[in-house]
Amino acid sequence: MEYMEYLKKIYNKHTKSIISLFAVIFGFFLAYMFNYKSSKKQALMLIWNEKCFHIHHWITYGILLLAMLFVKFFPMDIDYIAIFFIVGLILEDFLYRDIFQVREKCSKMCKFVNK
Repeated sequence: MEYMEYLKKIYNKHTKSIISLFAVIFGFFLAYMFNYKSSKKQALMLIWNEKCFHIHHWITYGILLLAMLFVKFFPMDIDYIAIFFIVGLILEDFLYRDIFQVREKCSKMCKFVNK
């Protein structure tokens, strides 16, 4: 019986880590399936002073993540899971070579939109 109590103790000690890892993997998997593997490419463009900017998913999710860290809407347990889920969504963007290229040629962005 001592061994079972020991296992319960270890499980309880690492529960948050297990849930966090699952949330990251699940977020990454969803983004991978619905964004990276999708035949339809999604893009959020910002045109400002006749310059075009590609607002990558990691920027959007990063803003959401910061908002969640500074504004508490939900109980901490839900925030905790959602934060790691969003980290998984952000990690999917690292599959792209242009992850940090925000400034784009407007002609490229318009071709992208028209396809």
